[in-house]
Amino acid sequence: MASGILSSYSNMLREGSQDLTPQWFKTVFLGMPTAKQLRFDGKQSAHTLPRNILVNGELGDKPKHMLTVDAVLPTDLLLRRKIDIPPAARSSRLMVARLDLQRRTPFNLSDIHWALDADQPGTDNQVTQWVAKRADIANFRAILRSHGYNVRRFVIEGQTKQTTIADFSVDIAPRARLWRQLNAALCVLAIGLGGAIWLKPAWNAEIKTRSTNSSVNALRAQALDLRTEIEALKQIDNERTTFLNAVSRHPRLVDALRQLTVTLPDTVWVSDLIFTAPQITVNGQTSASAAELVLQLTQSNLPYIPALTGPISRTNDGREQFGLVFTSKRQQP
Repeated sequence: MASGILSSYSNMLREGSQDLTPQWFKTVFLGMPTAKQLRFDGKQSAHTLPRNILVNGELGDKPKHMLTVDAVLPTDLLLRRKIDIPPAARSSRLMVARLDLQRRTPFNLSDIHWALDADQPGTDNQVTQWVAKRADIANFRAILRSHGYNVRRFVIEGQTKQTTIADFSVDIAPRARLWRQLNAALCVLAIGLGGAIWLKPAWNAEIKTRSTNSSVNALRAQALDLRTEIEALKQIDNERTTFLNAVSRHPRLVDALRQLTVTLPDTVWVSDLIFTAPQITVNGQTSASAAELVLQLTQSNLPYIPALTGPISRTNDGREQFGLVFTSKRQQP
């Protein structure tokens, strides 16, 4: 029962969408064959047949060409039923009509074609149901085929809309499903291609961004390595500068001996010399005055500042014994 309800809803949805879809779109994209309207009245013309052909079952000669048509059945050949729909069940008209057909008629659903009148709005409390036997529809179809008409649908004429009671589009166009699938695939392909073209600049930008980020990360790592190398070079340069400063600012022993040997007068005898980095200590004797010796050395061009280290003493032979300390002028603030 549930499957039948779903089938009825799907049929209603399909018919509604077919009314809104242009015929050229149905033919080109949905694979539905085009069809002419075939009507039944007292005359016979290109798209009109006498009603007696259906009533009496008059077969025609074997036609040379077949024309696909939608046969508009006379309403007196069908069963017309009026069904009351409760206000609360207006949205379930199909289900109510199906249940009413099962309970109040002797027909089996597998033996009939039925449809609700398409002219009636869904807000009415009463709907019209058209019923036709499958055997009658098959007979009508065979009769019309003998006259050269291949029926796509049997419809009922309404004031504004036609109601489809039997649809044989699948039999007329068995490959329509394949055509729809092919068109759907082509549509998806076109949409995908359009989306790819639209997104291509973004993809290229993303690739360039990734490449740029990789380059930036590599350069950042290289900068860190260079910074470490620069710090090491700075350390080496500082050590070299410290060493050069130490060499340039502190007196050397050879230079000190040469300068003192040239500057000290001949009246001075040096007994010992103590050399350290900041200063030179000299102990000796002089036959002259030790104080004058300090004054003389101060007035000379020595790069040292002389000073007595302690009191002056006299030896047994009358000489003055002294101690001098020479401080490098470079060490002075």
